[in-house]
Amino acid sequence: MNPIAPPPSGPKVHVILKRHEQATSNVSCEARQGSIDIRTISHIDPEEFAAGDKHIVVGDYLPCGLTREAKERASRKLGARLENVELLCCSTATRAIETLQMMLPQLELGPGCPRDENGQPIVHCDSRILEATNWPQDQSATRWKKDGRTYTSYFELQGGTGPDAGNVLGVSRADLTNTNWRQEDDPREALRHCPAFEDIEERVAQWRRDLFERASLMTNEDTARFVVVSHGGITNFITSEWRCLYKRKDPDSFWKWAGSGILTNGDVVVFEFQSDGTFTEIPRDPYYEKVFGDSYKTWGEEALVYKNPDGSEVDQKRGHVDFIRDTAEEVVAVMEKQGDLLDKMGAWLQGK
Repeated sequence: MNPIAPPPSGPKVHVILKRHEQATSNVSCEARQGSIDIRTISHIDPEEFAAGDKHIVVGDYLPCGLTREAKERASRKLGARLENVELLCCSTATRAIETLQMMLPQLELGPGCPRDENGQPIVHCDSRILEATNWPQDQSATRWKKDGRTYTSYFELQGGTGPDAGNVLGVSRADLTNTNWRQEDDPREALRHCPAFEDIEERVAQWRRDLFERASLMTNEDTARFVVVSHGGITNFITSEWRCLYKRKDPDSFWKWAGSGILTNGDVVVFEFQSDGTFTEIPRDPYYEKVFGDSYKTWGEEALVYKNPDGSEVDQKRGHVDFIRDTAEEVVAVMEKQGDLLDKMGAWLQGK
């Protein structure tokens, strides 16, 4: 449980925890004539796929980055500049990196925020806060170099929620040059095995301890801010509190699993470090309302509880465990059939 933080005194650090904007893997559409399902199609030419006239039914398994619509949303001005940012951190997934990069023009960096020799901000990318599931899109971005710069590429989708969300618009390239990586995942190995739940908990706990150590060094007179962009499901591990999404048909029905997190794409929750290294959510703050607008969410002091008609309470952590296991079984089955095709598409993107 992460109670609302008490009124802080002295130097403090706020952790701005943001879920990435809509990405390839968030797209799901109704099939139409000529639609492509990458999970079952036997052959496709990557160059033909990237030509801009294809439509997919689901974005899972493809190299993953932000959709066109998400980029337009992410590039909109915040209500105010976010001040005193002392750390830029995200997972090693392209969608998280791009989301943070698109925030940069509207962040006021503090004196301790890492920069390169030209004074440009450096984004710390850490695989320990990758999503908890082992879909290919939940592994670290594949990087390649050209003319002294570092990039990754993916097939860009239209995005949004309409029937054209799955339209393939071409190839998009993300510049990862000003990033500092801590990568501990082995993407190929992850596709073959279900990640142990306890291992995920420990890797995130190590990340949180490292973040707390950095926070303890802050000497700012005003509030220092760490911006962290990650994923919906891994947020449960980051906060050590499970807030998953369940739905039901009516009040007389039992709750059914609907998702590993309640944050939608682009949502923000703000936490504060306590002296023991734990996170507590800060009370709703007008400053963050002004900066983030409708994307700013507060969970409150009470845990999220789902009660069934028989009075039983849904075990959300157990549901997440089962979801990770079931996803891993699906990934193994799909990769056995589609691994060569997906490898071919990924290899074709290098240098594009």
